[in-house]
Amino acid sequence: MRAPNLSIEELSYCKVRDIVKKNTPDLIKILDELSPNKNLTLLKVAYPFGSLILDKAILHLPTEKYESIPLSHPDVPSKIKESLGYSNLPLGCVINKRGIEIYMETLGKLHSIAFFNSPLNLGLWEIFSPPTPFSISAGARSLMLLPKISDNSAHANLKSCGVSSSSSCSPFGQWQIFREIASHANQPIPWRCEVLFFTKKWIDIMHSPAGIKLRYYLLNKVWEQTEYNRNRFLYDEMWESFFRSLSHRRIKPISYIIDIFRHLIALASCPKTTVAYKPASSTDTAGPIDQILRVYLEVYKLKTYAPTIMIPCHFLADNSKDAVYYPIQNPTCWDSAPKSRDSISAKKDLECLVWLLDAFQNELKHGNVNVCIPGINEIFDKVNFDFFHSDGNLNDRIQPSSNMPLGDKNLVYLPGNSNQYGERKFADRSSFARSCIRISLKQNSTITH
Repeated sequence: MRAPNLSIEELSYCKVRDIVKKNTPDLIKILDELSPNKNLTLLKVAYPFGSLILDKAILHLPTEKYESIPLSHPDVPSKIKESLGYSNLPLGCVINKRGIEIYMETLGKLHSIAFFNSPLNLGLWEIFSPPTPFSISAGARSLMLLPKISDNSAHANLKSCGVSSSSSCSPFGQWQIFREIASHANQPIPWRCEVLFFTKKWIDIMHSPAGIKLRYYLLNKVWEQTEYNRNRFLYDEMWESFFRSLSHRRIKPISYIIDIFRHLIALASCPKTTVAYKPASSTDTAGPIDQILRVYLEVYKLKTYAPTIMIPCHFLADNSKDAVYYPIQNPTCWDSAPKSRDSISAKKDLECLVWLLDAFQNELKHGNVNVCIPGINEIFDKVNFDFFHSDGNLNDRIQPSSNMPLGDKNLVYLPGNSNQYGERKFADRSSFARSCIRISLKQNSTITH
């Protein structure tokens, strides 16, 4: 069955078995034991870049016109509504190595919660618990181009690429423009995130005695995803003891700097549940990166700078040893407090972060922090925290942002034959690079989570 005007196809288990096996062989063993017949089907949904899979806790489906409509929409056949209506986000897996971002937007701020490109990652929490008020995009929602792209005359050139949105000065406002570029008919290879959704009949089996192995398998996956939240009280105890030691010296950092500091430690100690950023290179996991870059180089006519796109990621995800970054000017951590009026400048905020990390390392060394979390005591032996500011060398700990590409060539990545675009500089005075931290694994170090 193929739903009219929707990018949805109903497939039997035998047709998708080999695809799922490549990604989750342990799951296939359990599903095979259920001896699925032709009535146990799955729905393959192809989401274009930037389309919403979940919008404020409501499942959306893509149309052939690059739009997303809620499951309750009149154009959605009743059979599909019945098959997927068992949860606000049905159980699903991405089958073509494309990424999805879980996020929440409140009061004009984007909170990035997670970026996944692993196979079984949709609907796990929702089939066992109440709905979460998040949104999920196909591809990265919080990706951003570092050089300024707000020149109106240059932006007008993008009309030939299907762009009708006005230029954006906000890093997170660029996404709508990227969506329009990706959906333009001239793009040679459309970017799609293909999701296999399990239909209601599978969930009915899971809740029956015959499906107990499947149920335990999924519960174990949920357990893995909730590691940080389950250990939250251990982190809280650690922070309470650390800040108590600071208060004895009458030191009280401002709240939003404390939040960023805690986020940096979480990035290194529990990276699966904490979002950072890295430069996109030739990979298209987060979106049609090369297509977007070529448009800005060849149509927008971006001058001087490399069109660096930063994408959300998790430190050490998928065995990657890539360095990751966290920007002070564009914080996206979930529990970040609003920027305090006590903040003097981004430079002073960065200096405060350096001091906090040094103080934390010193307190750990002297046993003044209550630590019950594996790996915390070894963080500073295995992980580098490098600090950058666009105003140049501030002290021996803070480097000029122009030095960032010296340790990460992906920051000046160019698509295809890079020689045709000439020599390009890194946008070291962008809001992202103006004040940021790089987290990287020290040479010959490994971290087990």
